[in-house]
Parts: sequence; C-alpha cells; structure tokens
Amino acid sequence: MPANQKTEDKKTEDKKTENEKNRTDTANLFKNPDGTEKILKRLRDLTDPARPLRLMEICGTHTMSIARAGLRGLLASDDFAVDGFLCPGHVAAVIGSDAFAFLPEEYGIPAVVAGFEAADLLYSILELTALAAAKTPALRNTYVRLVKPQGNPAAVRLMRQVLTPAADTWRGLGVIENGGLAIRPEYAAWDAARKFSLPAFQDAEPAGCRCASVIRGALSPDACPLFGTACTPADPVGPCMVSGEGACAAAWRYGPAGLS
Repeated sequence: MPANQKTEDKKTEDKKTENEKNRTDTANLFKNPDGTEKILKRLRDLTDPARPLRLMEICGTHTMSIARAGLRGLLASDDFAVDGFLCPGHVAAVIGSDAFAFLPEEYGIPAVVAGFEAADLLYSILELTALAAAKTPALRNTYVRLVKPQGNPAAVRLMRQVLTPAADTWRGLGVIENGGLAIRPEYAAWDAARKFSLPAFQDAEPAGCRCASVIRGALSPDACPLFGTACTPADPVGPCMVSGEGACAAAWRYGPAGLS
C-alpha cells in the first residue's frame, strides 16, 4: 500500500475514534440526570439570546443533483433565514458528505452530516451550533462510522442508470430545474406516473397555512395563525403538522404547547 494511502487511512481512523469518543461523551451526559442540563448550558453558552440561531434539518435529496438544485432554490428565497444545516446521514451514506460541501464553500453556511441515534443528534447539534455561533463556514461529518466523503459510488451508478434529474415542484419554492428525479425512458414500463397518468404535484396551501414559510426557515411554527388552534396533530391542516417529522408537529410535541 502506498505511503500516502496509509497516511489517509490513519487520518480516517483517528477521525472515527475522535468522533466516537465525542459521541459517547455526549451520550453519557444525556443519560446522566444532570447531563441534559449540562448540554443545554453548552448550547446557551454558545448562543446570544438577542439573536437566536436557526438550524435546519434537511432530509431526502438522495442524489447530488437534487441536493444542490433543491438547496440552491431554498437559499435563493428572499426570506431565507437559516444559520446552519443538519444534513441527513442516510442520504450522505449514498451520495457522500462532500455533496454538501457547496453550502460552506459557496454560501458561507456551516453544515454537519449527522446520524440518527440520540447521541449522534446531540453531538451534531452541538457541533453545528458552535460553527454557526462562530460564523465558521465549514462542513463536518460526525457520522464517519458510516458516511464517506464520496459516499457509495456503486449505489450512485445504479441510481443514475435508472433515474435522471428532472424539473420538480418543491413545497414553498415552486418548480426547481433538476430538483427531482424521473425514470429514464428505457424503464418506462415501471413508471407509475406514466402508467396511471398521475397528475403533477400542485404547490398549494390551505387557507391560512404558513407551512411554506416554516419550511424555508422564515417563520417559526408557533407564529402560524393556525398552529395549536385549527391545526393540531389530531386534526392537521398543513403538511408540517401531518408528518411526524414535520417542524410544526415537533414544535407541538416538544414545545410549550405539547408539554402543557
């Protein structure tokens, strides 16, 4: 094995060890009765109450083209107001953590690729908060035990064999060129949209619903006039409350409304 390859492999292993130690330390804090308060204190110490940070967790975007096209569409919004991105580890496992490098490199916004266990998320949120508070445009991969910079090339090749980038509608952002995937003509026999003549998605919100602004990070869930009154998890109006992963559903469940 070439010496430079051995050096890179050693760096990778050292990074895995460091990440696992930080992740374990965070997990131990979380399990300790006083640990949660210590974590919250770290977050408070990193931030300025006069200027709260807005961090966005993103999901989906299972190809590099969608990640770049969709997120660029979001970043181009006039009311975009997000200080950092928490990037999905299961997606990065396919397309690679480097797929999100354009966020700090081109837009000056920090990003952290995160796993999904409690320790992964807490550690990643701490990392992202520190980067955002310091205004440090950087990409961190805290899920190194699974995610590689280049992802899974074999999986990407198979996706590109069957699927091709195409214009698609994103909720709150409208139609984005190369923002979706279409089945290639040679696989048309398995294309449900063609077979069943499915209508195109329409980006329309119910009256009074502000999900589009919530998705863009321009509005907090509880600022929507329907939140907690006409719109609850038991009787949702907008998609942010319908999905258990939606920002409004999370705000209801873990915020003052859900805890009262």
